Amino acid sequence: MKIVLMQYFTKFCKLLAILTGSRKLRNREMRKKLAPYEFSVLCNNCIGGVFLHDAGKRFNSPLVNLATDGDGFIEVLNNPRSFIYGGAIL
Repeated sequence: MKIVLMQYFTKFCKLLAILTGSRKLRNREMRKKLAPYEFSVLCNNCIGGVFLHDAGKRFNSPLVNLATDGDGFIEVLNNPRSFIYGGAIL
């Protein structure tokens, strides 16, 4: 299931790049729109880091470069403070 979703996401990104002209153009527009905002992304795989990179944002997420399974990720979302401040490792 996860691989199928990633394939659809990849196809979607390629299609979006084609429709908007290029990935660089899309990233430039996204950076303009997100410039005034500071945020963190909680994602169970590397797509969150890719999004932050493309958006030109700092990697403030505690889960950047960390891949977890579905159950572990749900556990993090249910109690994020214990994982962020408690030093727990998945």
